[in-house]
Amino acid sequence: MKSAIAVEAKAEIEQFPELIHLLFSETAIDWHSNNMFIYLQREEALLAKEILHTTNLFEHLHLAQIVSKGTKGPYFEDYAIQLDRETYCLFTDDLISFYITGKNKNELLMAKYQFEEHLVFSTSENDKDIFFIELHNKELMQNIAIAYHINIFFTLDKREKKI
Repeated sequence: MKSAIAVEAKAEIEQFPELIHLLFSETAIDWHSNNMFIYLQREEALLAKEILHTTNLFEHLHLAQIVSKGTKGPYFEDYAIQLDRETYCLFTDDLISFYITGKNKNELLMAKYQFEEHLVFSTSENDKDIFFIELHNKELMQNIAIAYHINIFFTLDKREKKI
């Protein structure tokens, strides 16, 4: 996973191809999808924001995680976009991620089934399954973990989120 910043332009930007060309020539865009311009470098994202702001086409900055390979959940379309065949951009402003551990494989499996009902996206990193869910479901995930006697560890700390 890589941290990124997605610069969202107003939908009208598609009517101004010269402005899109300007963004590509003046900033180091890592990915582009419709009116989203995604950057791994904060300075580049802020420059894109400034360009869009001067043309009144800036919409929003989103903190994001770039993830290779994974599984889309039922809420994927609300919080993420697919960038290419195996690359996804998760807008993490309203998400939280976690992994689980436990001794009983059956309880781990049953908990995963419960998590899937609320899933935005899941992936694997360092031999751990990482689940992304809506932030407001954090307490629900904790209760599921308690019910199945497993441990849950949250990995996206909202206090560290600044653009």
